[in-house]
Order: sequence, then C-alpha cells, then structure tokens
Amino acid sequence: MKKCSYCFQVIPEDATECNHCKETLINDSSAKPGVLGNREADKEIIEELEMMRRLLVSPQ
Repeated sequence: MKKCSYCFQVIPEDATECNHCKETLINDSSAKPGVLGNREADKEIIEELEMMRRLLVSPQ
C-alpha cells in the first residue's frame, strides 16, 4: 500500500488513479507528495503567484 500524493489516503501500490480524490498519480518516485519536483516549474509558479498577489493588492 502507498499514499496518494494529493490527498494522502492509502491506496493500492499499483494504482494509477486515487480511489478517493480521482487524481492521476505521479509515477516519478523521486517527486515529493504534492510537489512538482521540478525546480524550474516551481520557480515559474511562484513568480506567477507573486504577480497575481501584486495585482490584487495594488491600488486601482
């Protein structure tokens, strides 16, 4: 048995989709649960979130 990388529920070892949250599971065992595992992609996401935050808090 293993845990789903999205909802952390216990699922069968050979499952490709979580029975609980229905997410397609990550096959890369080096990726941490809930994390992309790709530093460049993580950096891009953080930059996009920062840009959205600035737009939301900036005076119009």
